[in-house]
Amino acid sequence: MATPLSSYVLTHNSARYLARVLAQLKRVADEVIVADSGSTDQTVAIARAAGCRVETRPFTDFGEQRNWALSLCTHDYVLFPDSDEIMSDALVETLLAMKERGLDRECYMIRRETFICGQMVHTFYPSISPDYQIRLLRRSVASYAPTHRVHELAVGLRDGELIDATIQHLAVADLGELERKLQLYTDLAAADIADRGGAPWLLTLQALTRGPFAFMKWYGPRGGWRDGRLGLTLGHFAYRYTYLKYLKASRLVRARHAVALSPKAADGVSAARDS
Repeated sequence: MATPLSSYVLTHNSARYLARVLAQLKRVADEVIVADSGSTDQTVAIARAAGCRVETRPFTDFGEQRNWALSLCTHDYVLFPDSDEIMSDALVETLLAMKERGLDRECYMIRRETFICGQMVHTFYPSISPDYQIRLLRRSVASYAPTHRVHELAVGLRDGELIDATIQHLAVADLGELERKLQLYTDLAAADIADRGGAPWLLTLQALTRGPFAFMKWYGPRGGWRDGRLGLTLGHFAYRYTYLKYLKASRLVRARHAVALSPKAADGVSAARDS
């Protein structure tokens, strides 16, 4: 028995590739939802022109956005490429055949090839390429953990299947976009780290020590060196990502401590004045 399929795409100023993403989705899914977080470009217009349902929610973090998007879907099985991930024709045909046979796993992990500045790469921290990412799941058993604001983690899934037909991840168009993603992702990652606690001095030490290690790991054993000059740039990205997430976490913990202590400090000042 054929399985009905919902789909959603998280968007924010995602006009660059959205028409291509939606065109492939429309071939497979029985409904397509664009879950937007306040785009100011042509994202919403492109989605409506493609006949998609558009819903809007202010962005908090990726895990919460995905849980919200899942709640909007009608059907139990949900397909959800990112707004910069374009399904190949082979993947579309594979998914259509799977739908017709009937889906029976709790999740499906699709082979993903990552492109940076138009070049297919071997690494883009914190992922290798190609890799397999969950892009199809049963929403009745899955949710996203609140502990992962970025590089979100689906929980509740017990069995899955690999799909070797590919999706192209056009992750970064230029170095300006790379920098914007670095700042956004490290802000979110820092909040996750700060939530786990730790002394600010230790987090600063981790920034200083783990950053260089990240460069060596991702440029060396993980294979960044195979991507030439771009690989060196992405090795530096791994270094800065690791350094900044711990440094920002240290600052965030200090700020939280200051806020937590401020009422006590105020009480102390009042007591001193009263005495």
